[in-house]
Amino acid sequence: MSDSTRNHECRGASLDTDLEILKLLYTEWENRQNRFWSIYSKSTTFIFIVILLPAISEKLGFDLGKVSTLPPHFLSVFGIVFAFISMLMARAETLRVIQLKDCIKENANLLSGNFTKAYSNSNSFNAYIPAVVFIVQTLSAVVMIVSLA
Repeated sequence: MSDSTRNHECRGASLDTDLEILKLLYTEWENRQNRFWSIYSKSTTFIFIVILLPAISEKLGFDLGKVSTLPPHFLSVFGIVFAFISMLMARAETLRVIQLKDCIKENANLLSGNFTKAYSNSNSFNAYIPAVVFIVQTLSAVVMIVSLA
Protein backbone atom coordinates (compact mmCIF):
# COMPACT_ATOMS: atom_id res chain seq x y z
CA MET A 1 0.00 0.00 0.00
CA SER A 2 1.45 3.37 -0.98
CA ASP A 3 1.95 6.24 1.48
CA SER A 4 -0.65 8.41 -0.23
CA THR A 5 -3.25 5.65 0.00
CA ARG A 6 -2.36 5.01 3.64
CA ASN A 7 -2.61 8.73 4.49
CA HIS A 8 -5.89 8.93 2.61
CA GLU A 9 -7.32 5.97 4.55
CA CYS A 10 -6.00 7.19 7.91
CA ARG A 11 -7.69 10.52 7.50
CA GLY A 12 -10.90 8.83 6.48
CA ALA A 13 -11.57 11.42 3.80
CA SER A 14 -13.08 10.82 0.41
CA LEU A 15 -11.62 12.06 -2.84
CA ASP A 16 -14.43 14.63 -3.14
CA THR A 17 -13.59 15.99 0.30
CA ASP A 18 -9.91 16.23 -0.60
CA LEU A 19 -10.76 18.11 -3.79
CA GLU A 20 -13.00 20.50 -1.85
CA ILE A 21 -10.16 21.15 0.59
CA LEU A 22 -7.83 21.91 -2.33
CA LYS A 23 -10.41 24.27 -3.85
CA LEU A 24 -10.79 26.03 -0.51
CA LEU A 25 -7.04 26.38 -0.05
CA TYR A 26 -6.63 27.65 -3.62
CA THR A 27 -9.42 30.21 -3.13
CA GLU A 28 -7.76 31.41 0.08
CA TRP A 29 -4.39 31.66 -1.70
CA GLU A 30 -5.93 33.56 -4.60
CA ASN A 31 -7.75 35.99 -2.29
CA ARG A 32 -4.61 36.62 -0.24
CA GLN A 33 -2.60 37.27 -3.41
CA ASN A 34 -5.18 39.72 -4.77
CA ARG A 35 -5.54 41.54 -1.46
CA PHE A 36 -1.77 41.67 -0.94
CA TRP A 37 -1.01 43.18 -4.34
CA SER A 38 -3.88 45.65 -4.06
CA ILE A 39 -2.82 46.95 -0.65
CA TYR A 40 0.90 46.80 -1.40
CA SER A 41 0.64 48.72 -4.66
CA LYS A 42 -1.44 51.44 -2.97
CA SER A 43 0.92 51.76 -0.01
CA THR A 44 3.96 51.84 -2.31
CA THR A 45 2.38 54.60 -4.40
CA PHE A 46 1.50 56.56 -1.24
CA ILE A 47 5.05 56.23 0.10
CA PHE A 48 6.61 57.46 -3.15
CA ILE A 49 4.22 60.45 -3.17
CA VAL A 50 5.14 61.30 0.44
CA ILE A 51 8.85 60.96 -0.30
CA LEU A 52 8.70 63.03 -3.48
CA LEU A 53 6.13 65.59 -2.29
CA PRO A 54 8.68 68.33 -1.53
CA ALA A 55 9.96 68.21 -5.12
CA ILE A 56 6.51 67.74 -6.66
CA SER A 57 4.98 70.60 -4.67
CA GLU A 58 7.11 73.19 -6.43
CA LYS A 59 6.12 71.80 -9.84
CA LEU A 60 2.43 71.85 -8.85
CA GLY A 61 2.67 75.44 -7.67
CA PHE A 62 2.06 75.24 -3.93
CA ASP A 63 4.42 75.88 -1.05
CA LEU A 64 4.69 73.22 1.65
CA GLY A 65 5.97 75.85 4.06
CA LYS A 66 2.52 77.48 4.09
CA VAL A 67 0.79 74.17 4.81
CA SER A 68 3.13 72.80 7.48
CA THR A 69 5.69 74.13 9.91
CA LEU A 70 7.73 70.96 9.59
CA PRO A 71 10.91 71.05 7.50
CA PRO A 72 10.51 69.60 3.96
CA HIS A 73 12.90 66.71 4.60
CA PHE A 74 10.57 65.46 7.36
CA LEU A 75 8.27 64.00 4.69
CA SER A 76 11.15 61.97 3.27
CA VAL A 77 12.08 60.69 6.73
CA PHE A 78 8.42 59.82 7.38
CA GLY A 79 8.41 58.01 4.02
CA ILE A 80 11.39 55.89 5.08
CA VAL A 81 9.69 54.95 8.37
CA PHE A 82 6.43 54.12 6.62
CA ALA A 83 8.31 52.15 3.94
CA PHE A 84 10.03 50.09 6.64
CA ILE A 85 6.71 49.30 8.35
CA SER A 86 5.15 48.47 5.00
CA MET A 87 8.05 46.19 4.14
CA LEU A 88 7.69 44.25 7.40
CA MET A 89 3.96 43.80 6.91
CA ALA A 90 4.37 42.82 3.25
CA ARG A 91 7.12 40.34 4.10
CA ALA A 92 4.93 38.70 6.73
CA GLU A 93 2.02 38.41 4.29
CA THR A 94 4.35 37.07 1.58
CA LEU A 95 5.52 34.34 3.95
CA ARG A 96 1.89 33.44 4.73
CA VAL A 97 1.12 33.19 1.02
CA ILE A 98 4.17 30.96 0.48
CA GLN A 99 3.12 28.78 3.41
CA LEU A 100 -0.37 28.45 1.95
CA LYS A 101 1.09 27.56 -1.45
CA ASP A 102 3.20 24.85 0.19
CA CYS A 103 0.09 23.52 1.93
CA ILE A 104 -1.66 23.30 -1.43
CA LYS A 105 1.32 21.42 -2.86
CA GLU A 106 1.37 19.01 0.07
CA ASN A 107 -2.34 18.24 -0.18
CA ALA A 108 -2.17 17.88 -3.94
CA ASN A 109 0.73 15.44 -3.59
CA LEU A 110 -1.54 13.17 -1.54
CA LEU A 111 -3.87 12.99 -4.53
CA SER A 112 -1.34 12.73 -7.34
CA GLY A 113 2.33 11.85 -7.48
CA ASN A 114 2.66 13.72 -10.79
CA PHE A 115 1.80 17.05 -9.22
CA THR A 116 5.31 17.56 -7.83
CA LYS A 117 6.82 17.52 -11.32
CA ALA A 118 4.30 19.95 -12.76
CA TYR A 119 4.34 22.34 -9.79
CA SER A 120 7.99 22.21 -8.80
CA ASN A 121 8.84 25.63 -10.24
CA SER A 122 8.99 28.01 -7.34
CA ASN A 123 9.32 31.76 -7.66
CA SER A 124 11.37 32.61 -4.59
CA PHE A 125 11.93 36.18 -5.85
CA ASN A 126 8.40 37.11 -4.71
CA ALA A 127 9.53 36.73 -1.09
CA TYR A 128 12.11 39.50 -1.64
CA ILE A 129 9.95 42.03 -3.47
CA PRO A 130 9.09 43.98 -0.27
CA ALA A 131 12.78 44.33 0.62
CA VAL A 132 13.71 45.47 -2.90
CA VAL A 133 10.91 48.06 -2.93
CA PHE A 134 11.98 49.27 0.52
CA ILE A 135 15.56 49.77 -0.70
CA VAL A 136 14.36 51.74 -3.73
CA GLN A 137 12.08 53.88 -1.55
CA THR A 138 14.84 54.52 0.98
CA LEU A 139 17.30 55.52 -1.73
CA SER A 140 14.67 57.86 -3.22
CA ALA A 141 14.14 59.44 0.20
CA VAL A 142 17.87 59.89 0.78
CA VAL A 143 18.23 61.59 -2.60
CA MET A 144 15.34 63.91 -1.68
CA ILE A 145 16.87 64.73 1.72
CA VAL A 146 20.26 65.46 0.14
CA SER A 147 18.71 67.62 -2.60
CA LEU A 148 16.72 69.61 -0.01
CA ALA A 149 19.72 70.19 2.24
